[in-house]
Amino acid sequence: MSTIHCLGFGLLTFDRLLVFDQFPQPNQKLTTKLWVEQPGGPVAVGLMTMAALGMRVHWGLPISRNHHTATIQTILVDAGSGERTVLLHDRPASPLHAFESIQSKLPKADWFYIDGRDLAFTQAFKKYARAQGAQLFLDMGSLRPHWQEIVSGCDIVIVSDDVMRQLDASLSPQQMLRILFDRGAKLSGITLGQQGSLFLAEDKYIHIPAMPAQKIVDVTNAGDVFHGAFLAAWIKTNNVEKSAQFASRCAAWVNLLEFRARQADFPLAFI
Repeated sequence: MSTIHCLGFGLLTFDRLLVFDQFPQPNQKLTTKLWVEQPGGPVAVGLMTMAALGMRVHWGLPISRNHHTATIQTILVDAGSGERTVLLHDRPASPLHAFESIQSKLPKADWFYIDGRDLAFTQAFKKYARAQGAQLFLDMGSLRPHWQEIVSGCDIVIVSDDVMRQLDASLSPQQMLRILFDRGAKLSGITLGQQGSLFLAEDKYIHIPAMPAQKIVDVTNAGDVFHGAFLAAWIKTNNVEKSAQFASRCAAWVNLLEFRARQADFPLAFI
């Protein structure tokens, strides 16, 4: 079997997006402006993005309730700003035992894509990746327990500004990237919403402005698309600035809910 570009393991969700003109407050009864159902999860959406961009990818195993059905996630979206609140309905089960049983069936890949949601699994996955000679890409959208061990040994780590605030509200993006570098990340990045993204590569900070969408309706999955597009571009160019600029354009494109709604049944044949 030929080597593919990327093998991914991470949270798989079934997302229900509820869009409101007026964001819900306590003791209200509201009618949704729009209701959309679609697949989700950081690695899942990142891999779908890479596949849409022509990369050869494979979904190894979902982190979900029982590894056969997606975890249900409800997302409340403010139609005015596109900001959202995410409600995860149940705690995903650890995939470690299932991972050990399928290793012999996995294709060889140049990159392994993870979200660091489970420490024991992440450690086993990193060990397996190194044995295969693969590089590791970590998308961490929220601060994880034992995050230091999760970051250690990863080639590329991209976190959200939520991670920075959860770790220490006084941190600057530059300080956050330096912390990731000190923990072993060879290339570190942070997404900053409408302020774009910032990367630390070879002791140099690189800021990429956000690409404005025509109309921000919903930012759900924008960060996940950014990560997948960044890795796809990085594999092709090995250039941080070009990769981040391309990823920013892709993230702005996906902000248009009308486009994403048509992709709600995006083929998951590669999963």
